[in-house]
Amino acid sequence: MLIPKRDNGSPDFLPAEGLALVKMDRDDVSSGGIHLPERARGMRSTGKIIALGLGRWCPTSGNRYPVPYVPGALVLVNRQNHLDIPGHDGYILIGYEAILGIIPNVATS
Repeated sequence: MLIPKRDNGSPDFLPAEGLALVKMDRDDVSSGGIHLPERARGMRSTGKIIALGLGRWCPTSGNRYPVPYVPGALVLVNRQNHLDIPGHDGYILIGYEAILGIIPNVATS
């Protein structure tokens, strides 16, 4: 398995610099409350960051740019710029520039 968990809960997979490993949310129920069959389901554009690369190198200073995200953050992503991981449905690799924003944690009732 590509993404096993260690004892401390962190993934045993480190994306390359400038990439994030994201577990995407699934569409199981339509907005009207109808349960969708497997064939009609698709991936949403939101997901949770599982792991991050170390960040890209700055060509002028030789240092790494700071990583703008943290593992566990709920993010909105551009679904056109990703790489599906074979055998791990729902996990994608995506560049930092394809993450459109962070969704704040909001308590639901």
